[in-house]
Amino acid sequence: MPTGSGKTKTTMEIISDYLRCRSINTGFEKKTGIVWLAHTKELCQQSSESFRLTWDLRGDTAIDVYDLYGDNEYPEKLLDSEKFIVFAGFQKMHALRNSNKDLQKKIKRKLRNDTNLVIVDEST
Repeated sequence: MPTGSGKTKTTMEIISDYLRCRSINTGFEKKTGIVWLAHTKELCQQSSESFRLTWDLRGDTAIDVYDLYGDNEYPEKLLDSEKFIVFAGFQKMHALRNSNKDLQKKIKRKLRNDTNLVIVDEST
């Protein structure tokens, strides 16, 4: 799709459908994790805001939203989340991957075990 045609908004609608259908189709399976990756803080921020607005309109359950880009701290609350979406920058994820700190190791394990969907925005 060309620039300005609504790729982000369209994808947020797809994610919302995915989340709603997953809660219906998987029954008692409560864990659902999504990771959205982008190169810049601006793309992550724009995507996070777009999801929040879309989910406010379309969402049917609570979902935890975490921003993991730029100067944002690693969110310890993520470790207890059953339904989450993480908007992450490539640099922050690379730092997470290479970290030996206890919290980062736990977050890395959480993302590896509980992520069901990964979206890459503006891949080059």
